[in-house]
Amino acid sequence: MRKVSFMLAVMVLVLSLSSVLGNTFAKEQEFLRGKSVNVNVMSYNIHHGEGVDGVLDLERIARVIEEGEADIVGLQEVDNHFSERSDFQDQAKWLANRLGMFYTYAANLDYEPLKEGEPRRQYGTAVLSKYPILKSENHLLPKIGNTEQRGLTEVTINVKGNPLRVYNTHLSHVTSAERQIQMEEVIAITEKSKGPKVIMGDLNAAPESNEMKLMYANYIDAFANQNDAYTHPAENPTMRIDYIFTSNKIETNGDRVIDTLASDHLPLMTTIVVTEDVDSAMIQALVERFEKEGEFKNAQAARALNTHLTAVAQYEKKEAGDKVVKHMKGFKVLLDAQKKSKLISDKAYNELMASTDAMIEGWK
Repeated sequence: MRKVSFMLAVMVLVLSLSSVLGNTFAKEQEFLRGKSVNVNVMSYNIHHGEGVDGVLDLERIARVIEEGEADIVGLQEVDNHFSERSDFQDQAKWLANRLGMFYTYAANLDYEPLKEGEPRRQYGTAVLSKYPILKSENHLLPKIGNTEQRGLTEVTINVKGNPLRVYNTHLSHVTSAERQIQMEEVIAITEKSKGPKVIMGDLNAAPESNEMKLMYANYIDAFANQNDAYTHPAENPTMRIDYIFTSNKIETNGDRVIDTLASDHLPLMTTIVVTEDVDSAMIQALVERFEKEGEFKNAQAARALNTHLTAVAQYEKKEAGDKVVKHMKGFKVLLDAQKKSKLISDKAYNELMASTDAMIEGWK
């Protein structure tokens, strides 16, 4: 991958956010390992739920997502107890509950409440998913001067056994120079992860702009063959500033822009085909999830598995396939021992064993 060097004295902060995985959001699923899965992905700047008519209506936003049959949605301009303009609602949570989806929220602006004891007032982005969200982290992006703070949300989603990294962002609308340094940081962050990736959001830049050259050098524009995929303004769109990019391993089809006046932007969608072998990070995330759900008898059992996987990750980085396979077979022995000693539930054992088998098969 190519990277453009742009020297500027800026401080980049990283804000870690926990994914909110309420059991009421999605039904328990049985995952098939390493199978190809079609996933409908949407990127949508919702303008805090306010439509072209100036009316605040989150239900209208929910219907757009629902009627589009979106499986994973990257939302921008999302309020969380922010102000009267959105009735101080937690908009991401409301939409997740309404649609029966998992979600994570990323606050790029975080203010004190108007009254003591009330929730903090936040503004940022959100990711909704019909599939379980395993990890979520918000990276605050560099900026120039006293401009609005922007961020890149990094989410790991378990799509029927396939780890999918989803990145959602809303870049600066102020200057090309500011977007340039933000785009450099986006590329630096996204290139650290392996496997299939989706990078989407309101990039506030035209396809031919200088700052977009970085994206086109590293990722595939799902709408590359649709130069008229305009998304703003919604009533008479003449600008293409919202995007869905994918890594090389992902196929896309059915690219479409949805005509709606529920926001000042139009949502865009594509269907991606996800297929990928499981890696140690994916299995480690499963261990962490099962530990939170109480599927281990004690913390030591989960820690033993994670310690083993941390060692395997080093061999993955070196692409030492033989050693990865050898140590993952050792991981299976450890799982068997924990099951025999009743340190792990049948649910966790079966899921982790299936993941391990898929990973071994992939490295073979």
